[in-house]
Amino acid sequence: KEYKKSGVDKGLAEYLVHQQGRMGFIDLITSVRSNELGGKVRSNMLNNMGLTDTEYAKKAALSNSELSKEYISFWKKRYNDNKKKAKNWLDNMKNLESFNQDEAVMGSVLSR
Repeated sequence: KEYKKSGVDKGLAEYLVHQQGRMGFIDLITSVRSNELGGKVRSNMLNNMGLTDTEYAKKAALSNSELSKEYISFWKKRYNDNKKKAKNWLDNMKNLESFNQDEAVMGSVLSR
């Protein structure tokens, strides 16, 4: 449960394990404290944040620990935003008469 000490809840931990692989996730969580980051995890993190060239250069200059914290914070926000969207969608589903499936599908496609 080392990930909880890094401010990562179970759902986000599962997402990051899926994204980084088990060992990459372990490296990520460990690096928050140890500043050691193994394998290709550092470049994967930089590439998975959708950074501009300027942002990339700034993040690349961070220590492993700082980069890991930034990465967790980035994905924590995206994960929580997506949880809110899912909750709103479910809340809208409660009133099926007002639910427009075509509008929901187009909204989902256009938001990508």
